[in-house]
Amino acid sequence: MQYIYRKLDEGGMNQKNNRTLLLAPFSFFIFLLSSCSISDLRPDSIKDGISEEEVTRGKQLIEQLQKTYRRDLWQSKKALVVEYKDHWPALMPRILAMPWPENDHRVRLSMVLGKDDSFLEFLDEPAKGEIWGIQNWATYKKSADGEIMFEKDNDIWFWLPTYSYFTQLPYRIIEGEVIAFAGEREMNGSHYDTVFITWEQAEPLENIDQYVIYINKKTGYLDRVDYTIRDMGHWMVGAMYYGDTRMVDGIPVAHRQSAGDLFNGDDVVHQAEFTAIEYIEALNEPMFYPDKSRIASKYQ
Repeated sequence: MQYIYRKLDEGGMNQKNNRTLLLAPFSFFIFLLSSCSISDLRPDSIKDGISEEEVTRGKQLIEQLQKTYRRDLWQSKKALVVEYKDHWPALMPRILAMPWPENDHRVRLSMVLGKDDSFLEFLDEPAKGEIWGIQNWATYKKSADGEIMFEKDNDIWFWLPTYSYFTQLPYRIIEGEVIAFAGEREMNGSHYDTVFITWEQAEPLENIDQYVIYINKKTGYLDRVDYTIRDMGHWMVGAMYYGDTRMVDGIPVAHRQSAGDLFNGDDVVHQAEFTAIEYIEALNEPMFYPDKSRIASKYQ
C-alpha cells in the first residue's frame, strides 16, 4: 500500500511490498507511538533460520490452498465483479482513511484477475454513477454522463488495487519469494496451519512487507492474514479476517472481509459485505482500459 500509506519498492505492487491493507484502529496508533523498532512477523521457530522441512511444508500448504480455492477454475475466468457496502464503525478511521463519500456506501468493483487493473462504480447518491478506475497504474474518473478524465488520484491508486488484491489473496499470495511453515495455532476455538511469506529474505526489511496466513485445518479456507504496514511505520502491523465463504461458479469466495487490529481482533476498522459476485469469462477491454496509451508508474 503506498497509496496513502505505503512506499513501493523496486519489486512493485505484486511482488515485494504487496497490498498492506488498511489502517488500524485509533487504539493501535496509541500503541505504535510507544514503539520504535521494526515489526517482525516471523514466529520464534524460524527466527534462527528456516529449515528445509519448514520451506517444504510451507509450500505444500500454499499448493493445497490453490486446490481448495479451485485455482484451475479461477484461471479460466478473466475478471471478477463484486458489489458491496463498506462499513466503517469508528469515527477516527472514517476521518483518517475512509475513501467513500458516505459510510456504508454501496459500490461495484470490477477487477482483472491476477492484475491490479480495476474500476469501481458508485451505486448510491451523492456519487451515484461516478466511476473510479486504474489501468496500468494510470488513474482516472468517469462522470455519470460518460466524460473521462485521467489524473493522478491517491485514493484511486491506493484503494482499488488494495481491495482487488485482498479479494484475490488466496491466489496471489503464491507470488511470495520466501515461504515457510510458521506453526500450528488456535484462534477462537479453531485450529490453523500458518505460513510465513515475504520477499528477498525472511529477516525484516524496512520497505518489504511480511505476511502470516492462517489456513483453517477443518475447512482448508483462509480465515486470517497478518501483515506489516511499512509505510505507516516500520513497526506497524494489521490483520484481515475472511468469513462467510460460499461457492460462486464452483470457486470459494469470502463474502465478508474485515480489516482489524492485530492486537485487538474484535475491533473492526471497516468491513466489506459482498451482496453480489460474478466471474467474467471474457474480458471487456474497453471497460478496463478506456485509453491504452495511458500508463503511469506504480511507484509514488
